[in-house]
Amino acid sequence: MDLMWLVVGWISESMARVAEVSAYAIHAVWVTIVGASIGLLEAVDDWLLDMDILDNPLLRMLVMAVVGFLIGVVVMIFLCFITGNWGIPCVFVLVVGFCAFVGLVADPDQDWSPGDFPGSSGRGGPRTPLNL
Repeated sequence: MDLMWLVVGWISESMARVAEVSAYAIHAVWVTIVGASIGLLEAVDDWLLDMDILDNPLLRMLVMAVVGFLIGVVVMIFLCFITGNWGIPCVFVLVVGFCAFVGLVADPDQDWSPGDFPGSSGRGGPRTPLNL
């Protein structure tokens, strides 16, 4: 009978220690995540000089939501590849690449409007747009 209580006590003590180590590990991960996010927010706050991101909870939430979106997209791409749905991330990457290319070539200093189309006028023939 004493051996049974000894085994029950040993099992309960082992479970308590596992719970304690798990709680410590979860706390350490949480503190690391919050510390990294504070470092990221400080870097963004230094980058955007006019905005006080660290002082405004809504701006902090917005910045971290953007970070969460980017992390979620990367995780989604990996999960789609793992499950065999390779078309979804490929289309996503193509759309992001196209938008990045458009952002690269859309120089605000140039006129990207098509201009006047060639027409027939009585003064010197058809006119062509200068930016084509």
